Amino acid sequence: MASAQRQPKWAQSGAASTAAQYVEACVRCGSKASWQTAAGIAKHGVFALDFGACSHPAFAAACTFLREAPRGICEIQFLDSTRPLSRMMFFRTLARAGSQQKGYRACSKPKLARLRLLASALAVFLAARGSRLEVLDLSSLQLGMDPVSCLSPLSAALFHHRGMELQWLNLSGCHLSNRGFALLLPVLVSAKLPKLQALLV
Repeated sequence: MASAQRQPKWAQSGAASTAAQYVEACVRCGSKASWQTAAGIAKHGVFALDFGACSHPAFAAACTFLREAPRGICEIQFLDSTRPLSRMMFFRTLARAGSQQKGYRACSKPKLARLRLLASALAVFLAARGSRLEVLDLSSLQLGMDPVSCLSPLSAALFHHRGMELQWLNLSGCHLSNRGFALLLPVLVSAKLPKLQALLV
């Protein structure tokens, strides 16, 4: 009883079923649920994940949660805090200049494997619930490192819907090469995203 009293008010409300689903996914994967993440889901329908800093159990829980296609999520934010400069304009300048600096395109095999798993889980969610999503922020996730495995499933899932609610799509820092853009082009030039107001690349 005492532990229940320490829970935030939203955790005891009927509107928190999706947040409870996230907590249950964490328990099954042996991860400690983030109450901040759960609160964001319950209060605002926002699911946020720090891809670079989260533990393996937390990452597994996030993928499990997405694959279960929870209702009520209107915003997804996947960032990588280990790449703090990736959101700055300076990276775009390097890209336009065709920079070959060491580390610019570096992505370790373990991180690339994570990206593939996350992209696959996100594609499952988008195929089931993507029509209601308003914001998709994938800032600094190096999806362009493996466009076929990471971008193809996302593009296919987005193309599956008609008249999506998506208003904001952030792909800055994703290292989208010509091949990556080619995979996303069918969605971007179609009428699948009639409410899109901002596309960041």
